Amino acid sequence: MSKKNQKTKILLVSYLFAPNNSIGAVRPSKFAKYLIRQGHDVTVLCVAPLKLTDTLSPNMLELNSADTICISHSNLYKFFLKILNGCINFKKKLSLLIKFNGTSIKQPKKTSIKQPKETSKSSTQGNISLAKNYIYFILSIIESFDWYMQVRKWFKTKKVNSQHYDLMLSSYGPLSSHWVGNFLNTQGISKLWFADFRDPMLLDSKPYYARKFLSKWQNDILRNASALTTVSEGMKNQILSTYEGEINACVISNGYDNEDITLDSITKIEFTGGKLHFGYTGTLYGGRRNLKPIFNALRELINEGYISSDKVCFHYAGTEGSILKNQAAAFSLESNVVDYGLVSRVKAQEIQFSCNLLVVATWNNYNERGVLTGKIFDYMRANVPIIALIAGDTADSELSQLVKQTNVGISYEEANDNKDFYNLKKYILNQYNFVIENKKALHKPDTKTMMNYEYNKLVEKLVGFYNFLRRS
Repeated sequence: MSKKNQKTKILLVSYLFAPNNSIGAVRPSKFAKYLIRQGHDVTVLCVAPLKLTDTLSPNMLELNSADTICISHSNLYKFFLKILNGCINFKKKLSLLIKFNGTSIKQPKKTSIKQPKETSKSSTQGNISLAKNYIYFILSIIESFDWYMQVRKWFKTKKVNSQHYDLMLSSYGPLSSHWVGNFLNTQGISKLWFADFRDPMLLDSKPYYARKFLSKWQNDILRNASALTTVSEGMKNQILSTYEGEINACVISNGYDNEDITLDSITKIEFTGGKLHFGYTGTLYGGRRNLKPIFNALRELINEGYISSDKVCFHYAGTEGSILKNQAAAFSLESNVVDYGLVSRVKAQEIQFSCNLLVVATWNNYNERGVLTGKIFDYMRANVPIIALIAGDTADSELSQLVKQTNVGISYEEANDNKDFYNLKKYILNQYNFVIENKKALHKPDTKTMMNYEYNKLVEKLVGFYNFLRRS
């Protein structure tokens, strides 16, 4: 075989990977799929799932041709996780027990004790929230460190030649993926190392000392990596703004796979006719993804007599239904929310394909720009209009630009509330009238522009970036 036709040997390090169904597994799994299809020799290093309740779409079985190395967590960590889950389940059961037996609990007598000031209450809630954030951070570090150490133990038992791989790509998060990438880079097993960020490492929502540690670790990663890849221009600029050195960087967006489930292969849910059906599937990040603008617009349209409250339904699938209902309750619309809870990926797609409008949410702040959720690309496959909600103090977000470029719907930015809220109301009203009359929403996306976000083309861009650096 000539040198020109030799396969590129690639090691993909990702804690999350197919058949794991989490959203974090999609990007690295699609990278591997299309790298293999383009003729490259791919090895995957990932975690062995503790429990597999759902899988990615069947076409991901093509990944069987990849050499997949699944490293399990330690028995000590598994025992720790079992104890932790037991405590959480006990707390939930205790809360339910108190709720259902609350009428039999003797209520304390009212006293004339002076109520604490609202500022004191807010301060207490803030301290509780801060404590929870530190706990979540510590738990994530324990998880990452345990898997990192298990990979190190595994590596000691293997004999891997220096520069065995042409390219190693580690994908964040969690942190363990880059820790492992950094360790393997010090062992010299690959000629080049790409540190891929599908999520931002430094978030304002993280506690102060957590950000200090993460900032140090991020700089260590950038110092040792050959190149940086991110999902958005804003994220790339944010990461580089905290790094004093120089590193090659490239934006490889998230995207969608044309071979994923399609309208012809899915069983649509027969929702009640004569209604406008909204849909949202996924996490709300504890409320940072704020859907209140939609409920606010609906409430005003209802009060103004343009929309009937019994002809609007909001479908939610995920683990934070109570947060969404609280957001809807602020506008007396909680009864319009249907909460499916945590569902399979296929069920989530059935909901997406069956709704008239799909909602995606993110934030765009001065210190957190370019948070471009992969959910919008998931929604594109449903061929349904999309409403993008962007919280934060910085306008002209990349999510808003993407919606305009592809003409897949409308965006609302908190930073442009005066203009965008009016446009949001108008858009919802127009779609409401169109759906009531035609039983489907008005949707004319720019399919040519959308094709730029197909994963096969994104992987071609990734390979092109690698070849550019390889020849440099």
